[in-house]
Amino acid sequence: MNAGKANTTESVHGEIERRAYALWEQAGRPHGRAEEHWAQAEAEILEPKKTPSKGKSEAAPARGHKPKKKK
Repeated sequence: MNAGKANTTESVHGEIERRAYALWEQAGRPHGRAEEHWAQAEAEILEPKKTPSKGKSEAAPARGHKPKKKK
């Protein structure tokens, strides 16, 4: 196995683990919700790293911003 890939995988796993633990603590340390916290942490950590699909603009205008009309 590629050592760089293994380190990255371990790093991401550790990041998800730490976030899931933080979510569990924020929720009051409830029993039986580990999978829920893990899934939420995984989504938070992994989703931003996905590349945008084709056809979507990366630089969307800010909310409430209207383009100026040309005169």
